[in-house]
Amino acid sequence: MSRYSCRMRPCFIVAACVMGMTASGLLTLAVTQSGPDDGSRGLWDTDFVNKRQRKNRQTTQLYKITGERAKAEPGASGMLLGVTVWRLNQPTRSDDQGARIIDHKEETEWAAERVETGTPMPASSRVRITIESPRTGFLYVIDRERYADGSLSDPYLVFPTMHTRGGDNRVVAGRLIELPDQQDRPPYFTLTRSRSNHLGEELIIIVTEQKLPGLEGKIGRSYIKLAASDIPQLAEWEKRLGGRAERIDLIEGAGKPYTREEKEGGGNGERLLTQDEPLPQTIYRVLVKPGEPLLVIVPLRISG
Repeated sequence: MSRYSCRMRPCFIVAACVMGMTASGLLTLAVTQSGPDDGSRGLWDTDFVNKRQRKNRQTTQLYKITGERAKAEPGASGMLLGVTVWRLNQPTRSDDQGARIIDHKEETEWAAERVETGTPMPASSRVRITIESPRTGFLYVIDRERYADGSLSDPYLVFPTMHTRGGDNRVVAGRLIELPDQQDRPPYFTLTRSRSNHLGEELIIIVTEQKLPGLEGKIGRSYIKLAASDIPQLAEWEKRLGGRAERIDLIEGAGKPYTREEKEGGGNGERLLTQDEPLPQTIYRVLVKPGEPLLVIVPLRISG
């Protein structure tokens, strides 16, 4: 995947999410507004819902459970992380309802559509990622290549960078993060094979309670190659926490266009998404203990 400086800006999100299982095995997420009527939203498990006043207004969307349930551990509770993968295409007349991604360098416009996480995409595909974290802390996104023999490339830190908010990677409940930022040049990743057995990319998304000390003073203006000493816990976190994520995907979400509301919400960070606006395409429920980081690995696969 081509690497360059990424800029991402978030927007604050607070609310509640009621989960229930339908007879057909689909997961119903009834998103209800709670607290002040400020138009904000968030992703929470049922424990939060039981403690908050339920409002009349709500939006119900169906998700399907993908993969196996994570093995519960004593003292672990579920934290949620929303991820949406976007594929960019040349706009057509049928895309008129969607918002455009503007490439200010080439002065071109792109239409973006949702892709179910893990869907193989052709080489040279242009992609973007949006992330919603319901956990206050510090966000880190690491990119690496995966090869057919099971090996991996060196990891690169793609967020934070000094090019984005001066390296400030603080997140609060539900902030919408765009990777790359709308103002980046170009504002997308390009999936490019570096060699014949290159299967795709892996994005490791980590949210920690405290800043990672090994990275203090090392954040650059663009991506940096990570040494083992920069995040010495990374291999152990992957081994211990990598299997604790349960994944659910929005039913009939793939192919839906990037909306004006999502574009505004991912812009300067001041626009707050509301309950009746689009939810993430994929929601991960990660089982973590107090003080543990939240870790999710998102694949970007190259087809053919």
